[in-house]
Amino acid sequence: MVRSERCSFCQYHSGSGAPSLLLGARWWQRWRQGRGDSGLGGGGRGGGGRGGRGGGGHGGVGRGGGGGGGPGGSGSAVGEKLFRSLPICSAERESDSHYLQAPTSKHLHEALHHHLVKEGPGPISLRDKARIRSCAGPGAGNWLEARPVCHAMSLSNPAISVAFRWRFGLALVHDPSLRCACGKQIDREGDHFQRCMVGGHHVTRHHALRGATASLFRHVAVIQEERHASSIGTVHPEDAGLRLDIVADDGHTRSSTTYFMADVTITHPVSSNQAKLNRTSRLDGAAAQDAEAAKQRTYSRASRSLAMPFFPIAVESFGRWGKSALWCIRDKAATLAMNWEGKVNKRQKALILQRWWRTLSCVNAKMNSYLILQKLRLAVAHTATIRGGTPPAPINTNCWD
Repeated sequence: MVRSERCSFCQYHSGSGAPSLLLGARWWQRWRQGRGDSGLGGGGRGGGGRGGRGGGGHGGVGRGGGGGGGPGGSGSAVGEKLFRSLPICSAERESDSHYLQAPTSKHLHEALHHHLVKEGPGPISLRDKARIRSCAGPGAGNWLEARPVCHAMSLSNPAISVAFRWRFGLALVHDPSLRCACGKQIDREGDHFQRCMVGGHHVTRHHALRGATASLFRHVAVIQEERHASSIGTVHPEDAGLRLDIVADDGHTRSSTTYFMADVTITHPVSSNQAKLNRTSRLDGAAAQDAEAAKQRTYSRASRSLAMPFFPIAVESFGRWGKSALWCIRDKAATLAMNWEGKVNKRQKALILQRWWRTLSCVNAKMNSYLILQKLRLAVAHTATIRGGTPPAPINTNCWD
């Protein structure tokens, strides 16, 4: 197996006639004895080709001749340690996750992420810190790699344009004089659209995400949507009117996988409350955590009365999922990937989760775009009514292909 990737650090291309990384034990033994000629930089004065940085530095795989390091000595020990520690040299693992560039790029991105969202004065605002923390969460960017193979994964041009601008923190409103249908002024990033409840678009977004989640859970359980707690069993009188988004109950099974209830909620990490904004800018997933806690306070007593597990499915408007949602969806995927012997097929589970996360992420991004476009359309119409004169051109709010 010869890789065709190019390592940006070693500038080594395994498909260009250079020696393969799958070097046998004989070559490794010759290199340790100081008689190798493939140029993996060793100790002493370095190997040939693009060799090491002095005594045992980053030994790139050289293309030319030249002796290795001296036999024995500290250079050989350091070189052996380097060989075992550098993932690019451990090609016998045959895994892209151990390729040098992947983990190094990950560490660089993590360092940049921590620099941007660190506490105290920084190069970006609290709003951007909260946005970056939310966008960097699990499941937040799965819609970026999804293919439009089904209706749930298809986004129209206006929808994907708004989704990109929303994720990158770009301006969505270019006219500062626009007024929302509720009468308040609109900020350029569109945060007011997420908090304003005029128009009922939040309900449409919630129902779409609830329907997508329920359709995935139907692969493993008998699902009903929008059931009152009193219709499931005996509950406290104050909880009789509680309405649950998703209820899994086939009538006889009491497994926690096929007998549970869940409620979907979407929250926005950029709050108008300064204390909440400070918290979401300092903690990863703070908004989703608060939303899960609120749902638990509402449904915990009914869950105990019915002896039925409850899972709050919380997701932030930028796409980050809460811990309870992550655990619940992974548990259902593991059940679906279980074979006849009761063992989970890990590869099948990974493929199922990949499809599920992309589906849910696309629905969330699409419905966020729908909400923003509809709110913007109402704001333009409301402002035009106040000003009078020629009405503006209609805004394309189609989010479905």
